[in-house]
Amino acid sequence: MLFNSYSFIFLFIPIVWLGFRFFSYRGLLRGALIWLTVSSFCFYAYWNPPFIFLLLFSIGFNFYIAKLLNKGNLHRKWFLLLGVIVNLAFIAYFKYGNFIMSNIYALSYSHWVSKDVFLPLGISFFTFQQIAFLVEVYQGEIVASSLLDYSLFVSFFPQLIAGPIVRYPEIVPFFSKKKFFTMNYKNVALGLFLFSVGLAKKVIIADSLSPWVSPIFDRAEPLQFWSAWSGALAYTFQIYFDFSGYSDMALGLGKLFNINLPINFNSPYKALSITDFWRRWHITLSRFLKDYLYIPLGGNRKGKLAQYRNLLITMTLGGLWHGASWTFVFWGLYHGLLLLGHKVISNLFKINRHYNKYTVILKWGVTFFCVTIGWVLFRAHSLTQSIEIIKAMLGLKGISSFGVSLFREMHFPELLTCLLICLFVPQSWEIVPFYKNVNNVKAYAFLRSKIVIAAIVFVLAVVLISTKPTEFLYFQF
Repeated sequence: MLFNSYSFIFLFIPIVWLGFRFFSYRGLLRGALIWLTVSSFCFYAYWNPPFIFLLLFSIGFNFYIAKLLNKGNLHRKWFLLLGVIVNLAFIAYFKYGNFIMSNIYALSYSHWVSKDVFLPLGISFFTFQQIAFLVEVYQGEIVASSLLDYSLFVSFFPQLIAGPIVRYPEIVPFFSKKKFFTMNYKNVALGLFLFSVGLAKKVIIADSLSPWVSPIFDRAEPLQFWSAWSGALAYTFQIYFDFSGYSDMALGLGKLFNINLPINFNSPYKALSITDFWRRWHITLSRFLKDYLYIPLGGNRKGKLAQYRNLLITMTLGGLWHGASWTFVFWGLYHGLLLLGHKVISNLFKINRHYNKYTVILKWGVTFFCVTIGWVLFRAHSLTQSIEIIKAMLGLKGISSFGVSLFREMHFPELLTCLLICLFVPQSWEIVPFYKNVNNVKAYAFLRSKIVIAAIVFVLAVVLISTKPTEFLYFQF
């Protein structure tokens, strides 16, 4: 069930929200939690019903391991190791089994016939989420509460499929607070506003760019300069608005249930360095990789060379997390090299200390160019294809006449509009204040305006929803 489908918007969400409100109004707080948990399980089972048993086993197994870790016996380290191994084993089988075997067979000059293994949606997200949970329990930072709370923590449907990757302390405390069960009209208004804007980003912008992406990345004939840049930039903006839209919708759905999910997207194309980009793009994944991979490897504690090695390992594995393909591996390695290069250059020339309008434009241009090149690796079907597209983008395949090609082949006005939105329009959550130190008159006036805007945007987006809505790009990861 997709966030941008009629069944989700007009059936699932109204039924789940009204049921939650009914139990809460009646004072059946545990019933409200059970209702929300069962609804989340139904949401997941909609995709492929048998995989609900995988999710249930994952939740039960990790909760049991957490209870063993809470006991504080001498075998805690082994229990943690067992938990991490089992979690990674599920990902290795479902997501990387064919990739691993095909490479093993390739090294032995044999051919591997791929097995038909269906990838469970969201397995990378809820697995990483539970690994982080086990580590925090082991470190004594949290104590596993009830199985019901833990089940809802893992399966809460707004973040189950494509994030954000939430931590236990970020969501479970809500379940014991009175305001979680209280009707909050402000949160409802803000939730509808965020959801509607996110829906518009997905349906109106991201899906409109898709027809310009596929013909470029799926064509067999050689590309030239303008067409290569057209496809690369179209995908650069498609994945931006697709993921930004999903992130807004997830935040909005959380708000409907009085839950503040962590912000996961913060205008990454405004970044002035590749380091800044990764502070803004998929923020919770960057946080996870830093806390549970980069720092355990040694971080920057053992000298520059070790730091650079740890950085490359972290980003390469982060690329592999996105998919079982060498294109993702090299995309991660590419970004690791960019981050390494930025650190080296920053240390040598102290470039971060010099900010004027010319250096800002230069830093932004270099960063945006490098990110766009990276998206070619990310989207291409093979390394060979990505190299050919990048060659064309660098003018090595020829450049046709400027004027006609710029507007016909490159869709210049549309792509320029997308760029201006990325650079100058704030994120939805940035224009939604929490009304601290604001009088009620102004607050409610603001709410009314947001409801009106949400209604207009919502209607427009719903009209444009296809009878076969497209999946969000991050669903495949």
